[in-house]
Amino acid sequence: MTDQCRPYAIHGVGECDRLCAVVGRIDPERRHNWVEQLAAACLHVARTLGSEREADAFSDAFLGCLDRPDTASYTALCFVSRTAPSHA
Repeated sequence: MTDQCRPYAIHGVGECDRLCAVVGRIDPERRHNWVEQLAAACLHVARTLGSEREADAFSDAFLGCLDRPDTASYTALCFVSRTAPSHA
């Protein structure tokens, strides 16, 4: 479990499936897919980071990293089972 997940007690990963690994700059189709994914998550990312400007900066930095020829990326699909605690 990564440190950023620890506070949320994420556990129960039942299965992970490697979707793709890319060494170097990602291709235009994969980049477009990431742009779509980040756009869909924009409101949640803005709430998490505190503002839309911070969400945009995060997306720009993430895409900037994927655009670099000296990087590598790995995408996995994980199925997680989680039950939210009940608050009385």
